[in-house]
Amino acid sequence: MESRVSSQVTTVSQSEQLLAAGIPADRASLFWVRKVVEVDVNGDELWGAWELSLTQPSEGLAARTTETRPAFTVVDLLEMIECNANSHEVMYVIHEMGSFSAEITGSNPVYFACTHLIDAVFQLILQLQTTGRLVHRIPSAGMLFDSVACSDWRPV
Repeated sequence: MESRVSSQVTTVSQSEQLLAAGIPADRASLFWVRKVVEVDVNGDELWGAWELSLTQPSEGLAARTTETRPAFTVVDLLEMIECNANSHEVMYVIHEMGSFSAEITGSNPVYFACTHLIDAVFQLILQLQTTGRLVHRIPSAGMLFDSVACSDWRPV
């Protein structure tokens, strides 16, 4: 069963897709971590399950027996989005009828609907990044918005 926190962050696979699309890892506020739990007779490492962590493991010995991936939260992703007022863009995040939708309106609209909010926002970020519409900026202090990739997304 998935925890409330893990349903609000990208999966390891989604995080890897965001990194491959050029999203900087330092924009994530959490980490997925897994450790070597055993070494078999052939010397092969057997890895444990991925777990969420507030901190990244330190360098040194732990780094050789630990794998880490960024875990982007819904807030991490939403803070990357900046609408263009000149083209009358507005962003909406809506929850209705058991589904979340993330939408940017305007002259070039983007819309995704998924069961989980993180999946809708993840798809929105990927679309904005691949079309060059995502702004890589550091959010201001006053800015705050309160598995598998979503398979039921619907672009406008």
